[in-house]
Amino acid sequence: MFDPDRLLENSVDRPSTSGVLELARKAQDGDPTALGQLFQHFEEPLRRMVRIRLGAQLRAGGGIESLDVVQLTFVKAWSKLDGFEIRSEREVLAWLARIAERQIYDELDKMNAAKRGYGRNVSIEELLDASIRIDPPATDTLPDGHAERAEVRRIFDECVEELDEPQREVILLHAYADMEWADIAREIGAPNAKAAEARCYRAKLRLGELLSRRLPQNPLG
Repeated sequence: MFDPDRLLENSVDRPSTSGVLELARKAQDGDPTALGQLFQHFEEPLRRMVRIRLGAQLRAGGGIESLDVVQLTFVKAWSKLDGFEIRSEREVLAWLARIAERQIYDELDKMNAAKRGYGRNVSIEELLDASIRIDPPATDTLPDGHAERAEVRRIFDECVEELDEPQREVILLHAYADMEWADIAREIGAPNAKAAEARCYRAKLRLGELLSRRLPQNPLG
């Protein structure tokens, strides 16, 4: 069985938080360049979290695109940036992850309302501001070795998606959103940080079982 801690490090690829605090404060002061850099920095981990939370069924047939949800997350974050109290660099990603989760619920509500025939369908272009639009990288310009790493990340995300909801959520909050254990405990309704860690440990064991069926013994060396 895999060591899931090692695979978390190799497969999640959280962006470095170095310099994020300065970027966030410049963005709060109205610097549009800093704002764009801040959102660009966190686009990939947010997109992966959104894809996992949506699941294959909603992505395929629900009409909800993960990149659209991320874009709308940035729109909402932009409107709330002035009121965000920045205490540490790692809190920025956790804050964006919470907004993204709420945005998914909003999109599901809109989808259900549309099925019932209520309201008007609003295109993504009507909601997004062009100044914060982020385009995904072109796959034909990836550097050597990136394709293999991307494949491992894809399989890793699919295995996280297969976890039951409580296990999936604690992995997302710990490995993808980089939340503190006390914050994770509050998010998942655990009595304390130790209980949250224990749940995550069980989730990682289950994740290791799933990964062992899909990956070679030494992915990425």
